[in-house]
Amino acid sequence: IMKNRTKTLGLHDWSKQDLILIFYWVKYGLTGMYLKDEQGLANYIGVSKGSLIIQGANFRYLMGKDEGVLSHYSELQSEVFEEYNGKNGANSEHW
Repeated sequence: IMKNRTKTLGLHDWSKQDLILIFYWVKYGLTGMYLKDEQGLANYIGVSKGSLIIQGANFRYLMGKDEGVLSHYSELQSEVFEEYNGKNGANSEHW
């Protein structure tokens, strides 16, 4: 159903790789990404800058931040967060 919805509404089909990039950006910024700015990251993923910011806001919520957050994160975002942040908040072995 989601694949059909994605095609008909023109929505981006978020991959795990997309969300890993966004989580890295939220956690560390653009350092080491070889991209000039947020628009460059959005272009690389194939989404609008607004969509990038919304996905980032979901990760900020999962990180326990107080500002710029949204609580409508997906199951895949939660999985990426747990895998790359760890329950102790210090799992950086993937980076």
